Amino acid sequence: MRLRPVFDPMLPQDLVRHLRKHPEDLTPVEPGTPAGRRRPRRGRALVGALALVGSLALVVAVEAWFGRWWALGTGFASLFCYVPPRGDVKRVATPLVLGACTIFPWWIWALALSGTWAWLPFAFLHPVLFGLFVNWAPAREFHVPRDRYVLPEELAHPEQDRLERVRSVIGTVQEAERLLSSGFGGTDALLVLREEEWRLAESMRRIAPLAAEIDTLASNAVSDRVRRAMRPQVAVLAEARGAHRAAVERVEAYVRPVEEAVAAHREWEQYRRLAAGGDGYADVLAETRGRDHGALAGAPGLTADPALETARRELSRRTGRAAEANTWLLRAVRGQR
Repeated sequence: MRLRPVFDPMLPQDLVRHLRKHPEDLTPVEPGTPAGRRRPRRGRALVGALALVGSLALVVAVEAWFGRWWALGTGFASLFCYVPPRGDVKRVATPLVLGACTIFPWWIWALALSGTWAWLPFAFLHPVLFGLFVNWAPAREFHVPRDRYVLPEELAHPEQDRLERVRSVIGTVQEAERLLSSGFGGTDALLVLREEEWRLAESMRRIAPLAAEIDTLASNAVSDRVRRAMRPQVAVLAEARGAHRAAVERVEAYVRPVEEAVAAHREWEQYRRLAAGGDGYADVLAETRGRDHGALAGAPGLTADPALETARRELSRRTGRAAEANTWLLRAVRGQR
């Protein structure tokens, strides 16, 4: 299963929702830069237009001053103006240049036969490359400062597993919020869980390089004295990881009543479907036994009304317990800060 980045819950929520579904759209920027959407095609259109006009003007001037062959060389070099701002050579620049190199010899051949102006082939090539340069840019980029998200690969495997357990809890609460509606009231709990996820991810990222350093030193230690000297650092990391483990266990303890409420809701839905289809089964049984429907209306097992009512009461009870767990979570987590 592919792990996704963890985002600061204070970022714009529409931005975070999109990046959780499409993490490939994430564009890192320097800390302190405002997060938000950008439209790179607009910038590329301006840069490309300057390259197009300037290159054609330069080719015309070189041909007038130095002759056709110098102008052709200048024009060929000008095709390399369409390099993306970030130098994404593999994805954009290489296809552009290869395309130009494929078309360019045919124009040289045509020029040799026709004796026309040197700038003419570039009047065709540059608009084509300009269009590719602009349209191959993403329509939108989602800029997020580098200190406001944590990538899974920045964490060790135990930390990744703990974060995934927290995310599993968040998924359960989201499902409960959808199924149990107003009786559950999980909005504040979801906010707290997102905050806890981010707090844990930040703390785990902070200790990751320290843990890697200690692991390297421990594996390469040349004596017991070196290992004894490392004990204070090892103890600090163990305490930090213990705090992470306790936080995850607290979150998982919270979600158990929520899971029970979700299971009770599914049970109630299944009983409701059985109750709704009881008449159809009674008709089949009446036809099979050659009796009228009224004589079999109360056949044992074909009416789920008593079980449905029992399931409804159990759902109400467990939803109440899940709502109490929400209150407990708010106090437990925020009381630790």
